[in-house]
Amino acid sequence: MTKKQKLVADFNSKYEIGDKVKIKLDDGTLKEVTIEYEAQLLGGHTPIGWFKEIGGCYLLNRVQS
Repeated sequence: MTKKQKLVADFNSKYEIGDKVKIKLDDGTLKEVTIEYEAQLLGGHTPIGWFKEIGGCYLLNRVQS
């Protein structure tokens, strides 16, 4: 398992769909969001999560519990 695959697996084992987490946005502010789908490797190389309050996906390294 690669480091990126482990990041996705760890995220999915720690959080469930519907859980709330905080995301660090591009401007540095934190936004509370709800997990909409399981995390995945986008294109097989980028660990991302899907959140209801954000259009599209966001990098998992921006998630704070």
